[in-house]
Amino acid sequence: MTHVAVLEGDVLKAGDTQPTLKVQLYEEDEHKDITGFTCTLRVRNNKDDVLIVSETMTPVSERNGVVKYAWQAGDTDVAGLHDAEVSITDGTETITYPNDGYFQIDINETLE
Repeated sequence: MTHVAVLEGDVLKAGDTQPTLKVQLYEEDEHKDITGFTCTLRVRNNKDDVLIVSETMTPVSERNGVVKYAWQAGDTDVAGLHDAEVSITDGTETITYPNDGYFQIDINETLE
């Protein structure tokens, strides 16, 4: 069983690009050593099931399975709860985190 511990950046206001999303990847109860793996963040807009992010993440601590993603302009424009997952591959093996469901990104509306 794989799972994700969100360390920061999963709650933002619409249009914001900070804080950066940072997560730690686990298999069972052990962090995943992602040395040699490419990690991709995928985020789906729950309002219309459109994939709004499919981008490479940056390693923070490969041995401890920590990666980050700097939100880009347009990534957080639609308020609401969004499903997210991280896919890692080394060219021969692909693993999705979490492998049971998703973790959530909560984008709140701004006051206007």
